[in-house]
Amino acid sequence: MNCLIIAAGEGSRLNGVDKPKPLVTINNIPLIEYIIDNVVWAGIETIYVVLGYNRDVLEKTISRIAIRKKINIICIYNPDWRKGNGTSVLAAKRYITSPFILLMADHLFHRNMLSKLLMRHPPDRETVLAVDIQINENHMVDLDDVTRVFIKDDRIINIGKHIEIYNAFDTGMFLSSIFLFKALEEAATKGNFSLSDGIQRLIKVDLARVQVIDNACWIDIDTPDMLNKAKELISKDAFLL
Repeated sequence: MNCLIIAAGEGSRLNGVDKPKPLVTINNIPLIEYIIDNVVWAGIETIYVVLGYNRDVLEKTISRIAIRKKINIICIYNPDWRKGNGTSVLAAKRYITSPFILLMADHLFHRNMLSKLLMRHPPDRETVLAVDIQINENHMVDLDDVTRVFIKDDRIINIGKHIEIYNAFDTGMFLSSIFLFKALEEAATKGNFSLSDGIQRLIKVDLARVQVIDNACWIDIDTPDMLNKAKELISKDAFLL
């Protein structure tokens, strides 16, 4: 199985940082290297990384990581990265032809979360989202920015940053079939370019599933406060990195 990591955004909310967000360091290790290490630990051999903002700097660092760790990392440039993260997933369409793991370069997570997601049978046409149901207990979540999910049984009923009825959080971890590309293309024809827009298309045809992660430990690093919280978690070995 392959892994696709989205690392195209500018990360403008991380004030005072003079480098692409995936290259922000904790203990002198770039955020994206933490993600890559977890992917390799899970036994995934080929990693695709989609680049956009400041691509040259990112690609040089990723190439050095690949050489040093002796792993296969292929960088893909998305010229439309400003439109939305759905375009970055679509940029990998011609490279990925079988079920794949989809991750975000700014989401740190406990590696057992990825293990649990990989235990699912590879989907035929579905996309499976790892969700956190600790909506009242997880204090590492930025409620103003997190993508909210309303689930029933193992199905996604609704998803979005501003939905009012929800019972889970989107952790930014997916196990997906390549049918996701078609859903994103359909959303784009309507002027909708986010990954959540693609998932909404899958909801309509009953192809959006969830994997509930009990005691999920993860963090989306979008602000200086979230970066400080991530540093605290790593200092406590919370991610088993």
